[in-house]
Amino acid sequence: MNQEKAKIQQLIEDYLSNKIRKADLDIFLNGFSQKIVKEEYDKVLNAYFNELVISEKRKPNDGLDNLKISKEAQRITKPSVKPENRFLNHWKAAYRIAASLILIGGIVSLFWVYLNNYSGKEEKSEIISLEERIVPPGKKGSFTLSDGSFIHMNADSRLSFPFRFEGKNREVSMAGEAYFDIERDESRPFIINTEKVKIKVLGTSFNVKAYKGENEVSVSVESGRVLVSEISENPQQYELTVNQKLIYNLVSKSFQVVNEDLLADLDWRKGILKFNQTSFREIEKTLERWYGIDLIVEDPAIYQKKIRGVHHNESLKAVLESLEFAFGIKYEIVDKTVKLKTM
Repeated sequence: MNQEKAKIQQLIEDYLSNKIRKADLDIFLNGFSQKIVKEEYDKVLNAYFNELVISEKRKPNDGLDNLKISKEAQRITKPSVKPENRFLNHWKAAYRIAASLILIGGIVSLFWVYLNNYSGKEEKSEIISLEERIVPPGKKGSFTLSDGSFIHMNADSRLSFPFRFEGKNREVSMAGEAYFDIERDESRPFIINTEKVKIKVLGTSFNVKAYKGENEVSVSVESGRVLVSEISENPQQYELTVNQKLIYNLVSKSFQVVNEDLLADLDWRKGILKFNQTSFREIEKTLERWYGIDLIVEDPAIYQKKIRGVHHNESLKAVLESLEFAFGIKYEIVDKTVKLKTM
C-alpha cells in the first residue's frame, strides 16, 4: 500500500509540475475515481500550497516576469498609489500565490468535471491504463492482446483495451467490425462492449459487426460458445454456438438468431468482397469503408438494385467496372470521390 501511495504521489507531483509523461497521465486520469487517489491528491495539493507560501516569504525581490502573471491580474491588484519598498515584496508574493491559485483552481476544476463524469460508476481496485487501436477507412489491421487473444480489425473500426488485463474479467470496447480469436481462460471471461450489445466468452472465435450509425449489430460464431446481451436495465440474453449468427435491431430492440454458413461474414479477413442479393445502400457503406472513398449516388434508382457477386482482393476500379458491366451503373472517379449514375 505504501508503495502504491508513493507512486500516486509521484504522479500527482509530476502532473502539478507539468512534467508528467503521456502514458503516466493516462494511468493517473483513469485511476482518479479511486478514493485513495483523491486522498493523496488532497495531501499533495495542501503540501504544494504550504511550500508555495513559505517559499514566497523567503524569496528576494526578483521581478515578476518569470511567473507570467496576466496584465489583468496586475491591473486589478495594483494600488493607485505607489507602495513603500517594505510592502513591495508582499505584493509580489501575493501575485505569485494568486497566479498559482489560478493554476491550482484550474486543476481542481478539471478533476471536478472528471469526477462528475464518472460518478456512479463502479470503483476499480487498480489504476488501469487504456490503449486504443484505430483502423481508418481503406485499411485493415491485426494484433495480439496481452492475454494472447488475436484481433483482426476491418476498415473504419476502433478498439480500446487495457495495457494488461487485471481483475476477474478481460474487458474491451469496440465500434466497427472485428474478428476475435480469444485465448481460453476459465477464470476470466472475455467481454466486448459495443454501443448497445455486450458479448461474453471464455475462449472462442467469432466476428462482431457494430458500426456506429447503423441499425443492426451482428455476432457470427466460428467456434465455441458466445453469450450476447443488451446493454440495458433488463437485458435479453442469447447463447450462440458454432455457425450461428445473431442480429440485433437497434430500432425495434429485437433479436434474430439464424443457422447458416457464415463464410460470407468472415471472408473480409481474406480480402474477399461477397454480395448475395445485397441492397445497394449496404454496398455503398461497404465500398466507402473498404476503399476509403466517398461515394455519391446521383441516380436514386440505383438504390433499388440488389447485387450479387464475389471480388477477390480486387481494386476499386475493377469492382466498379463489374457493376457497370452487370448492372448498367456508370462511374466517375475524382480523387477519393466516386460518382455513380445509371447508363
